[in-house]
Amino acid sequence: MAAARRRKRLNREDREASLLAAASKIVADEGAEALTMESLAAEVGVNKAIPYRFFSNSDAVLLALWDQETLAFDAQVEAALDGKATLEDKLRAILGVWLDLVDAGGGTLGRLDAAGVGPPELDRRRFERTEGILDFFADLFRAEYGLSRQDAVTAAAVLGAGAPGLAALQAHTRWPRKRLTETFVRMCIGALEAIER
Repeated sequence: MAAARRRKRLNREDREASLLAAASKIVADEGAEALTMESLAAEVGVNKAIPYRFFSNSDAVLLALWDQETLAFDAQVEAALDGKATLEDKLRAILGVWLDLVDAGGGTLGRLDAAGVGPPELDRRRFERTEGILDFFADLFRAEYGLSRQDAVTAAAVLGAGAPGLAALQAHTRWPRKRLTETFVRMCIGALEAIER
């Protein structure tokens, strides 16, 4: 009977996954500053020494969580891009995944993506990711329109800066998402065509 009441021990992989799931919940609900090793242990319902078997401190948890969340987001984007041939369709697909995240309140990734959150290493990873995203869009624009690298990166940066404005407009007005997305995509394509000329 006592053995039946004992908790089933999780293997190392499952325990780490449960810790990251709990960390994700804390960050999404309360922000990254609320994540401590003690709050993590409490969320999982384990002794406060357990998280230290997997992570050296809460900064290490945030970094692991960032890696997990960005990989998941990128996988969603990759799946959304599957079979999309035109630049317009690719932009719609990417905006769709991003707006889904925004509609969900930003979730864990949105909280971790805020400037100044977490350790300096997370700042470095955010910066590198932003550069990678700009390069990704710049490569799309160069392939479609033959733009110079500088023009393509500039256009990518403007697109990136405009997307949060689109999300804010949708949240404030509740205008139809499809129509806002179409307007945004048409503006992007029009601007790229103007640069090409």
